[in-house]
Amino acid sequence: MVQPTEGADKSQTWLTFLRNHMPVSWGMDFFTVPTLRFHILYLFVILSHSRRRVVRFGVTAHPTMTRVIQQLRKATPFDLQPRYMFRDNDGIYGDEVSRFLVGTGIEKVKTAYRSPWQITSITIACG
Repeated sequence: MVQPTEGADKSQTWLTFLRNHMPVSWGMDFFTVPTLRFHILYLFVILSHSRRRVVRFGVTAHPTMTRVIQQLRKATPFDLQPRYMFRDNDGIYGDEVSRFLVGTGIEKVKTAYRSPWQITSITIACG
């Protein structure tokens, strides 16, 4: 096993990154909401980490990548956008959402696969 050298750069922790970039970071995610008739609705939310406020939300029974892009367009009018967008690895985002973020100058930050603690650390860092 190779041991790291003394002069090796240590990368910052996830929590340190979040605290340093909180004013310029947003997060987006889907949540499921069951209705009284046992249908499932999908709630798409974009949150500003710096003030813990909802930037945009939408509810749909059939989430699509096109709908996500439209919600992102409405959330970022007149170049009011974050520097970083945190998201999970949900397949609904697809390649088009990544291209939209790159085209608007927003850097996407994906959480690691099967790492729900990263979402928890975002909540802690914002508190």
